[in-house]
Amino acid sequence: MQELKINAVNQISKGGCIFQENNAADMVGIVIRGKVLIQNRGICTYVQSGAFIGVIDIFSNRYQSSYIAQEDVVVYIFPVKMEDDLEDVLAINKDYCGLMTASLSRLIARLAEVKTELTKIASEFYNFIKLHYQRYLMEGIKSGYVSKSIPVIDELEQYISVDEIDDMLLEYYCQCSKIPVEVHKAYFENRIICMHHVREEAVLLQSLYQECSALTCYIFEVMECLLSEDDLCFFKKAAQLYSDMSGTTGENLKRRGEVGKIIERLIDKINAVEVAVKNAAGIEISVNHDYLEKSYYEVLSGTSISSGEELAIEEAEDNKEEILKELKNSLEKILRYSEISEEKQLLFKEEILKFKKLEDKASTEDFTRLLRRQLSELYYEIYGLVFIKAYKENNRSHLIDLFLNYGFIDETLLSEEQVLQLYHLNLDLESMQPCKVYSMRDWLNAVYEEDKEPSKSEFDLDYYDALRDEKRLMKLSDAQFQEKSNDKRLKLEYEIKNMLMYNNRVSSGRITTFVPFLYEQVFFGRINKAFHSARDINAALNRFLNVDYSIFYRERLYSAPEKGIKKEYIMEQIFPDIILLPICGSHGVMWQEITGRRRNTPGRFLIPVLTEESLDNIIVQLMGRFRWELCRTIQGGSWNNIQYPSLTSEYYDYIQFYQKNRDLTPEKKEKLKSQIVRGRGNTREVFLLDYMSWIMREANGEIRLNKVARALMATYIPFPKAIRERIAVQPIFSEAMFRFERERSLKVKELEQRKRALEKDNVDIPQDILDTLDFYKEG
Repeated sequence: MQELKINAVNQISKGGCIFQENNAADMVGIVIRGKVLIQNRGICTYVQSGAFIGVIDIFSNRYQSSYIAQEDVVVYIFPVKMEDDLEDVLAINKDYCGLMTASLSRLIARLAEVKTELTKIASEFYNFIKLHYQRYLMEGIKSGYVSKSIPVIDELEQYISVDEIDDMLLEYYCQCSKIPVEVHKAYFENRIICMHHVREEAVLLQSLYQECSALTCYIFEVMECLLSEDDLCFFKKAAQLYSDMSGTTGENLKRRGEVGKIIERLIDKINAVEVAVKNAAGIEISVNHDYLEKSYYEVLSGTSISSGEELAIEEAEDNKEEILKELKNSLEKILRYSEISEEKQLLFKEEILKFKKLEDKASTEDFTRLLRRQLSELYYEIYGLVFIKAYKENNRSHLIDLFLNYGFIDETLLSEEQVLQLYHLNLDLESMQPCKVYSMRDWLNAVYEEDKEPSKSEFDLDYYDALRDEKRLMKLSDAQFQEKSNDKRLKLEYEIKNMLMYNNRVSSGRITTFVPFLYEQVFFGRINKAFHSARDINAALNRFLNVDYSIFYRERLYSAPEKGIKKEYIMEQIFPDIILLPICGSHGVMWQEITGRRRNTPGRFLIPVLTEESLDNIIVQLMGRFRWELCRTIQGGSWNNIQYPSLTSEYYDYIQFYQKNRDLTPEKKEKLKSQIVRGRGNTREVFLLDYMSWIMREANGEIRLNKVARALMATYIPFPKAIRERIAVQPIFSEAMFRFERERSLKVKELEQRKRALEKDNVDIPQDILDTLDFYKEG
């Protein structure tokens, strides 16, 4: 940013920043020659010669816009630190009063046009996506390939204005903008009259900027519902439904054609909104056109966009009847086995019957919502009773396993084909490299046998924290506290209530329409398409570790006085436990980054046992959240303190002060602003978007991040040596990795010196120290 000379003419080259958004407002300027871009929270407008810039910012003490030279410009700069100083500027030249009011009224008129256009785009976009979403759902239902609901669209609401703008006052100033400048000069010679108008115009402009910004953010949000990296976006779900319907004939062939038309209209709307927002507000919406074109080609050519291969199920016909017979009257058998009261058995059967008869099982009507809640409450009570009895009896029947591990409750809620597919699934839990994968039944066994401590609750309280709270509130005596601390049954109940119940709902992706058991419409198509065994999960983890090799390494203190080693720091690899939730869902959950309070304990990751989402995407999102939360835990209260450099503190500082970052162009800042909106203002979620781009795109040499984010990722989340060497041929990557390579070299040098010192003292160097040296040398 060029240093400005006050009370003087300044020549600013094209692209130069005159005033920077969020900086203290202590100057105003008048454009003598050229065009200036005013960029404010996603809105771009222009002013030309004769216009005052920075005036409205004086009233809020900070520049609410960045003023950038769109071409070579000449600007005269006045020092103005407070509102009263504006009168001193107006006194310099009698024409300034008219020029200031005229330029502000023209800016009001321009923003009024932007507001009108954006309001129209937002309203039409909302109506479009809701209409075509309903068509998509209906085509799926009518064809039998049930289209999944999309929560972000279900919850999407019509835009509501963020600020009440006086329409009469707005119209008044729009009309003022049409008055010739010479008339403004003649009328506003009186500075008192002029300042009254300037104050009023400034307040109105601030409201207009706020409203336009909110509209832009809303349109971005709707676009995210339609097309994003998230597999739950409308476009990907419609394309998936189209793919699932391949090979259909007759009426369903026609239905598939209708889904194809929906996809075409989505593409047309994406392009139309992109152009409309650019024309109205001067900003660009980030759209992955390569993905759109590829997907559209596949829709036209009739090829499948799905790359997942179905698992083969070898089912003998003579076994089919036997399986169906075994699972007949499953609900009755499970209820009887649970030994829940006759009254509750009858009630649950009645509620299930009502659920079966629902035409729309995802309805948000009060009756349906109440029914789902009652079913869920009873279900988990039955679940706990069945588990305890099966544990005590060591009952390993197929029906009990299906109930506890998959959420199977009633064969009539699924198609015959789905029941048979479910029966033949094999979790393959012996595949334990690199992570141990637990079915829900096995995990609850471990908790009940006290091999594993109960998980934390949604309020971040473990079992013993909860007991201590009760004791502190005088609800437990010392004796009761001790008794409950050793009560295996209470620990099990705590795990079911606080880990299982909560995360089943969260991971389902259907928070408002959730039920904890399987039914036909919860799947797009075949169940085996939604299934991933422990072997599949570990294979996905190994693919991931080929990119983010250091994620599970933690530094810890090592000492071996008997070997002459007082204190050394080593890197230790600690893999998490992975628990399969008995649900068909769309999200993984990074539930705990550590167990208890010790930092060298495994985390706990939860993955739906059935999911039609990309397993690789689920893994990457889990790992991104794990990276963030583990760093927060290790750093403690200093996690966001830039004085203690870490991934979280540096990234937090980057997000908080990005508008002042000179390494970011206005375009990059605008893109980051949109990213912050996508992350709902949650720094961890904003980081996750960058992390996914880093792992899934930049590891292949694709440019997705800005300079600052890339440098942070390269420093704290380095690629393995092979990838670093491959992409380092691009200067943009070699520059980003400079800090990491420097710090790694220093660490290697330090460790080698320590190794030589130990060897000099005739110390038998432990393998842990040698492995740590290899970690830094070869990683």
